[in-house]
Amino acid sequence: MDIYVLTPLICAAIYGALAAIVLRHPTRVRIVFAIYLLAGTGWSLTSAMAHVGFPHAQTYLWAKLIVITAWPMMLFYYHFVRRFTNKRPDLLVYLGYGIWSVIIVLTALGYTLRDAYFVQGTLHFDYGSNLYYGNNVYLLAVSSAPFMAAALVRLGRYYRDSTDPIARNRAIYLFMGIFAFVFFGITNLIPTLFKYPIDYVGGIFNAFVISYVILKYQLLDIRFVMRKGLVYSSLTISLTALYLLLLFILQMFFREWLG
Repeated sequence: MDIYVLTPLICAAIYGALAAIVLRHPTRVRIVFAIYLLAGTGWSLTSAMAHVGFPHAQTYLWAKLIVITAWPMMLFYYHFVRRFTNKRPDLLVYLGYGIWSVIIVLTALGYTLRDAYFVQGTLHFDYGSNLYYGNNVYLLAVSSAPFMAAALVRLGRYYRDSTDPIARNRAIYLFMGIFAFVFFGITNLIPTLFKYPIDYVGGIFNAFVISYVILKYQLLDIRFVMRKGLVYSSLTISLTALYLLLLFILQMFFREWLG
Protein backbone atom coordinates (compact mmCIF):
# COMPACT_ATOMS: atom_id res chain seq x y z
CA MET A 1 0.00 0.00 0.00
CA ASP A 2 1.73 3.20 -1.21
CA ILE A 3 1.33 6.83 -0.17
CA TYR A 4 -1.30 7.47 -2.86
CA VAL A 5 -3.59 4.96 -1.16
CA LEU A 6 -2.55 5.35 2.47
CA THR A 7 -2.78 9.16 2.65
CA PRO A 8 -6.43 9.44 1.55
CA LEU A 9 -7.33 6.41 3.68
CA ILE A 10 -6.01 8.19 6.78
CA CYS A 11 -7.97 11.29 5.81
CA ALA A 12 -11.12 9.20 5.26
CA ALA A 13 -10.70 7.58 8.67
CA ILE A 14 -10.45 10.97 10.39
CA TYR A 15 -13.46 12.44 8.59
CA GLY A 16 -15.51 9.27 9.05
CA ALA A 17 -14.75 9.02 12.75
CA LEU A 18 -15.78 12.63 13.36
CA ALA A 19 -18.98 12.18 11.34
CA ALA A 20 -19.95 9.09 13.35
CA ILE A 21 -19.41 10.92 16.63
CA VAL A 22 -21.31 14.03 15.53
CA LEU A 23 -24.33 12.01 14.42
CA ARG A 24 -24.69 10.33 17.82
CA HIS A 25 -26.67 13.38 18.98
CA PRO A 26 -27.92 15.06 15.80
CA THR A 27 -29.01 18.68 15.64
CA ARG A 28 -29.35 20.93 12.60
CA VAL A 29 -25.83 22.25 12.93
CA ARG A 30 -24.38 18.83 13.59
CA ILE A 31 -26.20 17.26 10.65
CA VAL A 32 -24.85 19.89 8.24
CA PHE A 33 -21.38 19.47 9.73
CA ALA A 34 -21.67 15.69 9.38
CA ILE A 35 -22.63 16.08 5.71
CA TYR A 36 -19.41 18.00 5.17
CA LEU A 37 -17.43 15.32 6.98
CA LEU A 38 -19.12 12.51 5.05
CA ALA A 39 -18.31 14.28 1.78
CA GLY A 40 -14.69 14.40 2.91
CA THR A 41 -14.86 10.71 3.74
CA GLY A 42 -16.25 9.90 0.30
CA TRP A 43 -13.73 12.11 -1.48
CA SER A 44 -10.78 10.51 0.34
CA LEU A 45 -12.04 6.94 0.07
CA THR A 46 -12.83 7.14 -3.65
CA SER A 47 -9.38 8.61 -4.29
CA ALA A 48 -7.76 5.73 -2.43
CA MET A 49 -9.75 3.21 -4.46
CA ALA A 50 -8.89 4.95 -7.72
CA HIS A 51 -5.17 4.61 -6.90
CA VAL A 52 -5.35 0.92 -5.98
CA GLY A 53 -4.66 -0.21 -9.55
CA PHE A 54 -7.91 -1.82 -10.62
CA PRO A 55 -8.68 -2.46 -14.31
CA HIS A 56 -9.30 0.64 -16.42
CA ALA A 57 -13.11 0.62 -16.24
CA GLN A 58 -13.11 0.41 -12.44
CA THR A 59 -10.38 3.05 -12.11
CA TYR A 60 -12.36 5.42 -14.33
CA LEU A 61 -15.51 4.82 -12.27
CA TRP A 62 -13.71 5.60 -8.99
CA ALA A 63 -12.17 8.70 -10.58
CA LYS A 64 -15.64 9.95 -11.52
CA LEU A 65 -16.73 9.45 -7.93
CA ILE A 66 -13.78 11.60 -6.83
CA VAL A 67 -15.18 14.52 -8.84
CA ILE A 68 -18.71 13.95 -7.53
CA THR A 69 -17.64 13.82 -3.87
CA ALA A 70 -14.83 16.42 -3.95
CA TRP A 71 -16.63 19.27 -5.71
CA PRO A 72 -19.30 19.95 -3.03
CA MET A 73 -16.79 20.13 -0.15
CA MET A 74 -16.76 23.93 -0.18
CA LEU A 75 -20.54 24.03 -0.66
CA PHE A 76 -21.11 21.88 2.41
CA TYR A 77 -18.56 23.88 4.38
CA TYR A 78 -20.31 27.13 3.51
CA HIS A 79 -23.66 25.59 4.48
CA PHE A 80 -22.14 24.53 7.81
CA VAL A 81 -20.63 27.99 8.42
CA ARG A 82 -24.02 29.62 7.92
CA ARG A 83 -25.67 27.22 10.37
CA PHE A 84 -22.83 27.69 12.85
CA THR A 85 -23.17 31.49 12.69
CA ASN A 86 -26.95 31.25 13.20
CA LYS A 87 -27.85 32.05 9.60
CA ARG A 88 -30.35 30.15 7.50
CA PRO A 89 -29.27 28.74 4.11
CA ASP A 90 -29.30 31.50 1.52
CA LEU A 91 -29.83 31.50 -2.25
CA LEU A 92 -26.17 30.62 -2.84
CA VAL A 93 -26.56 27.39 -0.86
CA TYR A 94 -29.57 26.27 -2.88
CA LEU A 95 -27.86 27.32 -6.12
CA GLY A 96 -24.86 25.24 -5.11
CA TYR A 97 -26.95 22.12 -4.64
CA GLY A 98 -28.41 22.71 -8.10
CA ILE A 99 -24.96 23.06 -9.65
CA TRP A 100 -23.81 19.93 -7.86
CA SER A 101 -26.74 18.00 -9.34
CA VAL A 102 -25.70 19.13 -12.82
CA ILE A 103 -22.08 18.14 -12.15
CA ILE A 104 -23.20 14.68 -11.01
CA VAL A 105 -25.07 14.14 -14.30
CA LEU A 106 -22.26 15.56 -16.47
CA THR A 107 -19.64 13.51 -14.64
CA ALA A 108 -21.69 10.31 -14.91
CA LEU A 109 -21.96 10.91 -18.68
CA GLY A 110 -18.22 11.52 -18.99
CA TYR A 111 -18.27 15.24 -19.83
CA THR A 112 -16.28 16.63 -16.89
CA LEU A 113 -13.77 13.79 -16.59
CA ARG A 114 -13.02 12.18 -19.95
CA ASP A 115 -10.79 9.38 -18.70
CA ALA A 116 -8.52 8.12 -15.91
CA TYR A 117 -5.63 5.75 -16.50
CA PHE A 118 -2.26 4.67 -15.18
CA VAL A 119 1.03 5.50 -16.89
CA GLN A 120 4.09 3.86 -15.33
CA GLY A 121 2.24 3.43 -12.05
CA THR A 122 0.98 7.02 -11.87
CA LEU A 123 -2.74 7.80 -12.13
CA HIS A 124 -3.57 10.44 -14.74
CA PHE A 125 -6.87 12.31 -15.08
CA ASP A 126 -8.05 13.52 -18.48
CA TYR A 127 -10.48 16.35 -17.86
CA GLY A 128 -10.80 17.20 -21.54
CA SER A 129 -11.41 20.82 -22.47
CA ASN A 130 -14.13 23.38 -23.08
CA LEU A 131 -14.38 26.63 -25.03
CA TYR A 132 -13.94 29.09 -22.16
CA TYR A 133 -11.74 27.48 -19.51
CA GLY A 134 -9.61 25.01 -21.47
CA ASN A 135 -9.04 22.12 -19.08
CA ASN A 136 -12.28 21.25 -17.29
CA VAL A 137 -10.48 20.98 -13.94
CA TYR A 138 -10.23 24.78 -13.92
CA LEU A 139 -13.97 25.06 -14.59
CA LEU A 140 -14.67 22.79 -11.60
CA ALA A 141 -12.35 24.88 -9.42
CA VAL A 142 -13.88 28.18 -10.53
CA SER A 143 -17.43 26.93 -9.97
CA SER A 144 -16.67 25.96 -6.35
CA ALA A 145 -14.68 29.11 -5.51
CA PRO A 146 -17.74 31.31 -4.67
CA PHE A 147 -18.67 29.01 -1.78
CA MET A 148 -15.18 29.20 -0.31
CA ALA A 149 -15.22 33.00 -0.65
CA ALA A 150 -18.70 33.23 0.87
CA ALA A 151 -17.63 31.06 3.83
CA LEU A 152 -14.66 33.34 4.47
CA VAL A 153 -16.87 36.44 4.28
CA ARG A 154 -19.43 34.94 6.67
CA LEU A 155 -16.72 33.94 9.16
CA GLY A 156 -15.21 37.40 8.87
CA ARG A 157 -18.52 39.04 9.68
CA TYR A 158 -19.08 36.63 12.55
CA TYR A 159 -15.66 37.56 13.95
CA ARG A 160 -16.29 41.28 13.48
CA ASP A 161 -19.73 41.23 15.12
CA SER A 162 -18.77 38.98 18.05
CA THR A 163 -17.73 40.49 21.37
CA ASP A 164 -17.18 37.14 23.08
CA PRO A 165 -13.45 36.16 22.97
CA ILE A 166 -14.37 32.46 22.76
CA ALA A 167 -16.58 33.08 19.72
CA ARG A 168 -13.76 34.99 18.06
CA ASN A 169 -11.33 32.17 18.75
CA ARG A 170 -13.75 29.75 17.11
CA ALA A 171 -13.74 31.87 13.98
CA ILE A 172 -9.94 32.14 13.95
CA TYR A 173 -9.47 28.39 14.14
CA LEU A 174 -12.04 27.80 11.41
CA PHE A 175 -10.17 30.35 9.30
CA MET A 176 -6.97 28.37 9.82
CA GLY A 177 -8.64 25.15 8.75
CA ILE A 178 -10.21 26.48 5.58
CA PHE A 179 -7.04 28.33 4.55
CA ALA A 180 -5.04 25.12 4.92
CA PHE A 181 -7.64 23.19 2.93
CA VAL A 182 -7.59 25.75 0.10
CA PHE A 183 -3.80 26.25 0.15
CA PHE A 184 -3.02 22.57 -0.25
CA GLY A 185 -5.97 22.09 -2.61
CA ILE A 186 -4.45 24.57 -5.07
CA THR A 187 -1.81 21.93 -5.86
CA ASN A 188 -4.47 20.22 -7.98
CA LEU A 189 -4.15 23.12 -10.43
CA ILE A 190 -0.34 22.83 -10.69
CA PRO A 191 0.63 20.17 -13.27
CA THR A 192 3.93 19.27 -11.56
CA LEU A 193 2.21 18.76 -8.18
CA PHE A 194 -1.16 17.37 -9.27
CA LYS A 195 0.03 13.75 -9.25
CA TYR A 196 1.03 13.90 -5.57
CA PRO A 197 -1.52 13.54 -2.73
CA ILE A 198 -0.62 16.96 -1.30
CA ASP A 199 -4.20 18.22 -1.24
CA TYR A 200 -5.14 15.61 1.36
CA VAL A 201 -2.69 17.19 3.80
CA GLY A 202 -5.02 20.20 3.89
CA GLY A 203 -7.98 17.90 4.50
CA ILE A 204 -6.25 16.15 7.38
CA PHE A 205 -5.10 19.45 8.88
CA ASN A 206 -8.61 20.88 8.59
CA ALA A 207 -10.05 17.82 10.32
CA PHE A 208 -7.60 18.15 13.20
CA VAL A 209 -8.28 21.89 13.52
CA ILE A 210 -12.03 21.30 13.69
CA SER A 211 -11.47 18.54 16.25
CA TYR A 212 -9.40 20.89 18.38
CA VAL A 213 -12.06 23.58 18.19
CA ILE A 214 -14.73 21.03 19.16
CA LEU A 215 -12.69 20.04 22.21
CA LYS A 216 -11.40 23.37 23.42
CA TYR A 217 -14.23 25.69 22.45
CA GLN A 218 -17.14 23.21 22.30
CA LEU A 219 -17.96 24.11 18.71
CA LEU A 220 -20.61 21.40 18.60
CA ASP A 221 -20.64 20.58 22.32
CA ILE A 222 -18.91 17.21 21.90
CA ARG A 223 -16.46 16.56 24.75
CA PHE A 224 -15.75 12.93 24.04
CA VAL A 225 -14.32 13.33 20.51
CA MET A 226 -10.76 12.43 21.45
CA ARG A 227 -11.83 9.47 23.59
CA LYS A 228 -13.94 8.02 20.80
CA GLY A 229 -12.00 9.37 17.82
CA LEU A 230 -9.06 7.00 18.17
CA VAL A 231 -11.37 4.00 18.44
CA TYR A 232 -13.41 4.98 15.37
CA SER A 233 -10.27 5.84 13.38
CA SER A 234 -8.60 2.53 14.21
CA LEU A 235 -11.75 0.60 13.37
CA THR A 236 -12.20 2.44 10.07
CA ILE A 237 -8.58 1.91 9.02
CA SER A 238 -8.71 -1.78 9.97
CA LEU A 239 -11.93 -2.44 8.06
CA THR A 240 -10.68 -0.54 5.02
CA ALA A 241 -7.36 -2.41 5.04
CA LEU A 242 -9.23 -5.72 5.34
CA TYR A 243 -11.51 -4.76 2.46
CA LEU A 244 -8.57 -3.83 0.22
CA LEU A 245 -6.74 -7.03 1.16
CA LEU A 246 -9.76 -9.11 0.16
CA LEU A 247 -10.00 -7.23 -3.12
CA PHE A 248 -6.34 -7.90 -3.88
CA ILE A 249 -6.72 -11.59 -3.06
CA LEU A 250 -9.83 -11.94 -5.22
CA GLN A 251 -8.18 -10.05 -8.06
CA MET A 252 -5.11 -12.31 -7.92
CA PHE A 253 -7.30 -15.41 -7.71
CA PHE A 254 -9.44 -14.55 -10.73
CA ARG A 255 -6.41 -13.39 -12.70
CA GLU A 256 -4.73 -16.73 -12.03
CA TRP A 257 -7.76 -18.72 -13.22
CA LEU A 258 -9.17 -16.48 -15.91
CA GLY A 259 -6.12 -14.55 -17.12
